[in-house]
Amino acid sequence: MFADGALLCRLFCRAEGVRAFLIKGSPDRPIHHSPHFDAHRHSDTCRYPGTPAPTPFSLIWMADTQAYSYHAPELLEQTGKWVKNRIEQDNVIAVLHSGDMVDNGYKDWQWENFDRALSQFEELVPFYAVAGNHDMGVKRLRYDAYQKRPFLDAIPAEQKWDGGAVFYETFSAGGTEFLLLGVGFESTEQDPNAYEWMDSVLKAHPGHVVIVLFHRYLKADGEVYNQSKEDAERIVAKHENVRLVLCGHTRDHAVRYDSFDDDADGVAERSVCCLMYNFQENKEDVAIRLLRFDPVKRTISEETYSVLRDTEFFDPKTNTIPNHLIENGFYPTKKSDLCQQHRSDFPFFGNGWLPP
Repeated sequence: MFADGALLCRLFCRAEGVRAFLIKGSPDRPIHHSPHFDAHRHSDTCRYPGTPAPTPFSLIWMADTQAYSYHAPELLEQTGKWVKNRIEQDNVIAVLHSGDMVDNGYKDWQWENFDRALSQFEELVPFYAVAGNHDMGVKRLRYDAYQKRPFLDAIPAEQKWDGGAVFYETFSAGGTEFLLLGVGFESTEQDPNAYEWMDSVLKAHPGHVVIVLFHRYLKADGEVYNQSKEDAERIVAKHENVRLVLCGHTRDHAVRYDSFDDDADGVAERSVCCLMYNFQENKEDVAIRLLRFDPVKRTISEETYSVLRDTEFFDPKTNTIPNHLIENGFYPTKKSDLCQQHRSDFPFFGNGWLPP
């Protein structure tokens, strides 16, 4: 490990269409963040990133910040500072946003307000965001304003469909290969050919555990929106490496588990956890989520925080702290190629994340 008190090593590399980050961990065992390699900065020292298994790691998940981009940019600035302060503490390897970054994607001043958050951490960790209906101009529902956002430029063209309406990125952490699939609002309704593109991407990465980032997917009662049922069938149910779904849009929070019998043997061996949150009605503070992956305990801890208080967020509507612990089931229980490749190197996973 790095010496006590050392800051998170921050190397952002770009060249030949590839990015890499070296995240806190063992310098002699970096883990690949992307199949591409790009040395734009620090080209003489750039290394593939990640965390050496079994080091825990985290993703920060933002959702539905449109009200703050419109009314309270100072809260967005505080949000960005909160993210920055958590990067080293929680070994954050990326920040995700499930859409509706701004209230109207065709208002430049709102993107400038949102950038007050993004500018705090964009040089430290990658940022991946799908388009929400507000980012698309609400009634216009067009992608061109969102497609102009600089953070999309960090994703190679071959990893984007329709300029970023759908995109993917790969990373490695905790001894596991992941693929993040971002599916923007009504992207598949506007162009059903996107399904075939996603099919080809997921089939080309059978050894990756897939996290799907939607804008709209779950309702407050945990049911899938009627408009999203084709996405559920053609993405989540169809592909056996999909394990986690994140979404926003609905003003509330929800969790849903679905089980799938991928090999038709009568046993539902795959569990998919779907999480949704949107606390934009909280005008005086910002709720933000931390997804903490622990490869030893084989859990994902979903923790919701208050940005201003830096404590767990208390939902006044339900009088609860909206946190969840996802135990086991993140990996298939059957012996598949998806998991078998890791067994000799990481036998401590036992029969939780990985098969016995």
